[in-house]
Amino acid sequence: MTNRKVNHVNEINKNENEESVENESSSNNVIQVRKKSATTESVDNNSKDLKQNESKSANKSVKKPRTPANNKPKQKKESKKEKSTSGDIKTNLDIEELVNQVNILKKSLDASVIKQKVGIFLDVPNLLYGVDVDDGTEIDMGNLLALLAKDRELVRATAYSPIVDDSDEPLQEQRFVKPFVAHNYRIVTKPMKRFSDGSVKGNLDIELVVDMITMSDRLDVIVLVSGDADFLKAIQYAQSKGIKVEVASFPKSTSVELKAVADEYLDLSKLYNKIQA
Repeated sequence: MTNRKVNHVNEINKNENEESVENESSSNNVIQVRKKSATTESVDNNSKDLKQNESKSANKSVKKPRTPANNKPKQKKESKKEKSTSGDIKTNLDIEELVNQVNILKKSLDASVIKQKVGIFLDVPNLLYGVDVDDGTEIDMGNLLALLAKDRELVRATAYSPIVDDSDEPLQEQRFVKPFVAHNYRIVTKPMKRFSDGSVKGNLDIELVVDMITMSDRLDVIVLVSGDADFLKAIQYAQSKGIKVEVASFPKSTSVELKAVADEYLDLSKLYNKIQA
């Protein structure tokens, strides 16, 4: 009987122990479940935070395209360029108009400017004897006249030509006259003098000097075609009245004194290709 009681008590204790163990295990399971749920929640929270951070970083990395702030300035610059271009065109037109006006004024001034008046006095024997060209060519007196007159107003060109008065040869065919007949020259003639030794000489120096002096008041430039030193005083007189004196001749028949006193000397040997016939 006693053993049965003892066994009964042991069974009761055993059952109680088993219940306590079950309770402990169940409580442990609850704790574990809670831990798991807490862990799951923390993982979920962490994943949410991670996603939020990723979305934030993505938002930061992806910037919205900004409207360029210099759009308006560009338009302003373009408008400035357009204004500058139109201004340049206007300036160019103004310059062209100014140039045209200047050209018109220049033409009117050129037309109104009085050309220099020139007189040409030609010592024919000195010129023809001085030609040092041996190719048989002759001087074209028309070309010579154009060369000496240049673009000036020709008042008169005079050729001083000695002639042979007892010759059967017509005057216009004589050596010192013929070259000038077809051109715009005034021809002054004088018979040659014959000397006892048979020589002849034609000298029109006085006629040339008188004409040069009497015409000096109407001339700005005198061109003397001669190299004879006898005209030295006549040149100095013309220069004293403010007249420019040019001397044109061949070096062969020209004195050093005449070259020195002239305002300008023209060496006809260097210009022969322009005056030859």
